Amino acid sequence: MSEQLAVAARRQKVIAKRIVAALQRRNPVAARPSGLAFNRGALRVKRDVADPLDRLLRAYGFKNCGRAA
Repeated sequence: MSEQLAVAARRQKVIAKRIVAALQRRNPVAARPSGLAFNRGALRVKRDVADPLDRLLRAYGFKNCGRAA
């Protein structure tokens, strides 16, 4: 699970750099596809890593790990 998170973080970092570069060029239209990809990546991380981790932690006795109750 930690490797999945590391891979996702590296991927998101690359996409974030593309967004910043497009915005620095004052080209928000170019930033849009990268922004959409970033959002899809975040949802994928939630689905594939965060949600399963939360289930494991709840099974171990934790409640709302890392979140306000």
